[in-house]
Amino acid sequence: MYRQLVFSFCGVDISQFGLKYVPSLQDTYVYSQSKFEVNEERFAGHDGGYYFGNTLAPKDFTLQCIFEDEYVNSGTLTRITSFFKRGKTGKLVFDKRPWLWYSATIVNIDTSRLTNKY
Repeated sequence: MYRQLVFSFCGVDISQFGLKYVPSLQDTYVYSQSKFEVNEERFAGHDGGYYFGNTLAPKDFTLQCIFEDEYVNSGTLTRITSFFKRGKTGKLVFDKRPWLWYSATIVNIDTSRLTNKY
């Protein structure tokens, strides 16, 4: 049986805003590991270089959400955008893996794909 994917941000479940999480294909599996970046210095004057270590790159993914049967002017979009403000940082927890959490920062809210007033 299919179970709706849900996540919470800053301790608030997205279903409280009437949102449903609908991941796009490239963001379906958000649990994959980020890429490592090697920190090294190479010089043009001689062979080789200096290795300083490596770091884990920040994970970048989009959490595509929808709401249905709710009039846009009823304040739903205003409540969503005021809670998910750009620059807000908090714990992002997916309900399927509650022991795994991310320290996430909101960088953008894209409302350009609204298709109608509902």
